[in-house]
Order: sequence, then C-alpha cells, then structure tokens
Amino acid sequence: MKAGTFVAGPAVKPAPALLTWLEANARTESGARPMIRLPVVVHWEDEYRFGFDEVFAGSDYADRANLLKLQLDDGAMGDPIVDDIREACPKERTWCALWIDGHWGQLVEDPDFLEPGGGHPFAVRRIHEYIEGAAPENPTAYIDSD
Repeated sequence: MKAGTFVAGPAVKPAPALLTWLEANARTESGARPMIRLPVVVHWEDEYRFGFDEVFAGSDYADRANLLKLQLDDGAMGDPIVDDIREACPKERTWCALWIDGHWGQLVEDPDFLEPGGGHPFAVRRIHEYIEGAAPENPTAYIDSD
C-alpha cells in the first residue's frame, strides 16, 4: 500500500455530518475506494480484552452518545484487528483511542457479516497510531488525496 497524502475532512462531531461525508466519499468517480483515516475509540467487552463492547469514530469513550458507531471489518488484515489493538493499547485501560486507516463500508458486501445494531462498517487496512495523552476533543477525519 502506498503512503498517500491525507487531507482533512470533517470533524467527527456532529456524527450525522461525518456519516454524510463518509458515504459521499466511499468511492471515487472511477469506483475506487479511497483510504480514510479515522480516530477510533474502542471499549473492551471485559478485562480479558478478547473483543470489543463498542466502537466509535472519535477519541473519547465518555463522549460516545455524540459519536458515530462503527463495526470494524478486519477481512483485509492478516490477523484479527482485536489482537493488534490489544497490543497497541495500554493494558490498564478499559477503552482506547487510535488512528485507523481503512475504507468506508465492508470489504466484501455480505449482509451476514453485520451484527444487528453493531454500527457502520469500516474495512480496516492498518492501525496508524495510538492516540496518547489528551486527545483532541473533536478530531477530524482524513481522506487520501492520491
């Protein structure tokens, strides 16, 4: 995958505006799927951290009521995304925020993939970086301009 040049899109809040932008930019005019970089906050389902309870586009789990709910599609990854995120996040945290690169929508359109009420699918390509310290209150989404 080429490095790409990311340009700023909308802030993650308000969530309806972010969703509109993501849907409008899911494919280029030629049908290609551009790379999107989103701040993603995951909340672990339990202390063992083998799965996610909830996932949102944002940087602060406390703000989840105002954030766009996601489902992470890791079909393009060599390993389950939960393993990579578990390694990137501090062990003592019950939630974690990361910058993640991927494509808006599912990797393969399969209705059986989606969990009812699980959120909007985001096909993950790679974890860009862990968001350390004080995360921006209303971070921005990015899109690859190449």
